[in-house]
Amino acid sequence: MKYQKLIIVFSLLLLVIWYLSLRKGIRLLDTQDEMQSEVSRYISIGSSVSDGRRILEDSGFECKEYKNDVFAIEKRDRNGQLLSTTEIEGDFVLCESDRSYILAKQIWRVALLDKNGKVEMIHSVVHWWNL
Repeated sequence: MKYQKLIIVFSLLLLVIWYLSLRKGIRLLDTQDEMQSEVSRYISIGSSVSDGRRILEDSGFECKEYKNDVFAIEKRDRNGQLLSTTEIEGDFVLCESDRSYILAKQIWRVALLDKNGKVEMIHSVVHWWNL
């Protein structure tokens, strides 16, 4: 009986890993630099902001549009610790995805700075939030 439960749990774990491997689109990577490169493979400067938003939402991100608001450019180290912040005012789409673990949550944010409907800048951030 004990081994049957272990086999069931292991099987479910394998099923979850398999399901996650089927995910298409932008992958959730571990560092800010890796995410910036990954997002830039799918969304380029000068492309339509609405197309960029659709790509992010199709990849599992939840997006919200901001008009004439403050956009914070964060630089984080490999562990997600904040090193510096620069603020820019303007229009942008902010997209977020997260994964919760037992004691923490990993958060991925991608912002598309909007200039007349075109992507002027892409900024990605990856960090951890302790629960």
